[in-house]
Amino acid sequence: MRSAETPSAETPSHSERRWPEGLGRLHTGEALRLHLRNLYILPTRFGGLWLAGAALLQVVGIQTQRNGPLLLSFLLLALLLLAMHLTHANLQGLELRCATPAPGFADAALAYPLLLHSDSWREGIELRLADGPPSPPLRLRAGVNPLLLEWHCRRRGFQTPGALLIRSTAPLGLFVCWGTGGCQRGGHRPLARPAPPAPRGQPEPPGLEGPGPGPRPPHQAIPGGGPPAPLAHPGPPGAP
Repeated sequence: MRSAETPSAETPSHSERRWPEGLGRLHTGEALRLHLRNLYILPTRFGGLWLAGAALLQVVGIQTQRNGPLLLSFLLLALLLLAMHLTHANLQGLELRCATPAPGFADAALAYPLLLHSDSWREGIELRLADGPPSPPLRLRAGVNPLLLEWHCRRRGFQTPGALLIRSTAPLGLFVCWGTGGCQRGGHRPLARPAPPAPRGQPEPPGLEGPGPGPRPPHQAIPGGGPPAPLAHPGPPGAP
């Protein structure tokens, strides 16, 4: 017999997750603390263009033997290195805990509660749960920050929402830093109940359906109960 607690959504593999978030390792448990071993960072497209511009200025400065392009290229490279450390520090030390979700209905959006513990002010934090929509960039204050993530449940029973992605490109958007985790414990798996049936129109009372206006056939039941009405025979003219 199949257990009712069998999760309907398995932990996504590296090929099923989006790039570049699929490059990271998925850490599971009740809590996820972001540090050097589970954070990953890569330059964005804007960061790649920034680096290409700095390299072009280096070539121009060397070929023309001018100090202006060289000084500007060194400034761009210094800002690039500074942005890499600031983007990584924006997520390092952040702790995520899974709260107990409320039950919902299958084939509907569920709200998954999270608790974010931060020791400092952070900006530009984005989260996404499985295939749900990403949250807008968040500002986290020092302390505990409650958050509800929307997640679409397709089947009933105890569900495993899948990978939880947290990422940031702050402050300059030159690098993207991310980490992945998942809450697989039974106490933090939402319960999806069968969806309620769709409302239907109220059926018409019996006896009201029938042909349009006209004489009622003999011995037809009168709506609302009572014996069948006999067919009326026309009397002589002037008779009541």
